[in-house]
Amino acid sequence: LPDNDLPPESPDKLFAKKAEKNLIGSNKVRVIAAQYFDWGENDDIPKIAKKLEDTGCFEVEYSKATVKYGGSLDWFKDLGDYGIVLISTHGDSVFQSLTKRWKARFKYEGAGSQVVLHSSARATNASVQANRVDLLLGRLLIWGRVFGVMPSFIRKHAGTMPKSLVYTSACRSTFDATMANAFLAQGAL
Repeated sequence: LPDNDLPPESPDKLFAKKAEKNLIGSNKVRVIAAQYFDWGENDDIPKIAKKLEDTGCFEVEYSKATVKYGGSLDWFKDLGDYGIVLISTHGDSVFQSLTKRWKARFKYEGAGSQVVLHSSARATNASVQANRVDLLLGRLLIWGRVFGVMPSFIRKHAGTMPKSLVYTSACRSTFDATMANAFLAQGAL
C-alpha cells in the first residue's frame, strides 16, 4: 500500500513517540543552592533534589553556598552532563534602559531587560581579573560584592545540555525569556 493509505497510528503510539522525543538525556542532577547559607532548610531546591535522590534513579551532585560569598561561577559552567539542573538563588532583571548600541555590543536579546542570577561568588580584585573577559563582554556583572550571571554567560559556558530540565527558583527569573532562552539554546527542554 502507498504510505498515504496506511492506517493511522493509535493515539497511544503517537503519544509514546512524542514522549520519547522529549526524554531527558541523562539521569544526573546538578543542584545549585547559591543562597543556602541564608535560606538553609527553607531552600526549596535541596528538598526537590532529596526527593529525586530518594527514588534511586538519579545521581545528584550538590553545590551549596554554606557561607556568605561561598558560591562559585564554576557551578554555572559545564552543565552538559546533567539531565536536570536545579538552581535556587536571588534573581533580578537589569538593563531595561540600556541603549541599542550597548545591547548589540553585549549581544543582549530583546528590547527589554536581561535576567541575572546571583552566583554568591565574591567579586574580589583577583576574581575580577580572572573573569575580566566575561565582565567586559557583559556575560557577568558585579552585583554588590558578588558576580551576577547573565544569559550570555550560560550560552558561553554551560555547554550542550542533553534535553535537560532546568528549574530556577529565583525572583524575576521569568520576568522575560532571556535566561530561559539561554538554557533552551544550550539544549534544555
